[in-house]
Amino acid sequence: MWLIWAVLTAIFIIIEFIRKGSFILWLGFSSAVSCILSFLEASPAGQIAVFFNLSGILILLERRFNERYRFKTPQEMGESIASSIKEKGDTNIFRRTGPVWEVAFNGEAFSVKHSIGLSHIRNLLIKQNQWISCTELKNISSGMNGSGKDLYSGMSHEQLSIENLTRTGNLSPEDIIDRLSLENIRKMRELLQEKIDSDNFDDPEERMQLINSIDFIDDYLRKNIDIRGRSRKISDRGETDRKAVSAAINRARNSLKEQKGIYTHFKSFIQAKGNSFRYLPDRPINWIID
Repeated sequence: MWLIWAVLTAIFIIIEFIRKGSFILWLGFSSAVSCILSFLEASPAGQIAVFFNLSGILILLERRFNERYRFKTPQEMGESIASSIKEKGDTNIFRRTGPVWEVAFNGEAFSVKHSIGLSHIRNLLIKQNQWISCTELKNISSGMNGSGKDLYSGMSHEQLSIENLTRTGNLSPEDIIDRLSLENIRKMRELLQEKIDSDNFDDPEERMQLINSIDFIDDYLRKNIDIRGRSRKISDRGETDRKAVSAAINRARNSLKEQKGIYTHFKSFIQAKGNSFRYLPDRPINWIID
């Protein structure tokens, strides 16, 4: 009898690897227990009873566990939001909850995966009817929840790449210095020059590294400062912010295409003019954003 149980156990395990279903796994576990009982010379009826009873209990427990602890799908989250709206009487919601955004508009509720553009839209909703420059909008969105780190820390390298961002550890020297103010770049050069003038080096290579750093800074300043000592990058930076924010908002709106109501609403009433955006609905709309 034990041989039959052993063969069944092997078959169930093989099927488990092929189909990857816990239902088969529990059958294999139960047949293994029955195989052990056969070695202990338990009656065949008892072995069969243990097999069916143990399998049924394990399968039932697994189903109950999955029902209670499994992650909800976006559709189910949307149904939960709709139920909350019905209970509280709230109509329009646009707020971030963990890795997704809860959105409700005109009785239609759903959730959507986080993106930087949705943060921009949120801030346009807060300041509806007001023009906001792309640079200001970018800074406000980066400061959500008190720190820009909260906005980007949970994003993968692929998500950062989509948003035209990268982690600091992967930045080139040019990108790092480009993020410093002109005043800080000049101070950094002065400190390096003072270190060289002190001629206090334990390693000759250290002096050469400092000289190379100053040469790099001087070359950067020549390329980015005009004859009056002013940065040439101010207008370029504004244009860069405009392109980044515009692309992010467009991607965010496109992520809402399946929900035609809110997609059409944002397409019609989020306006761009020069280097600024504005949310100007055709009627006053109250949004729950927190």
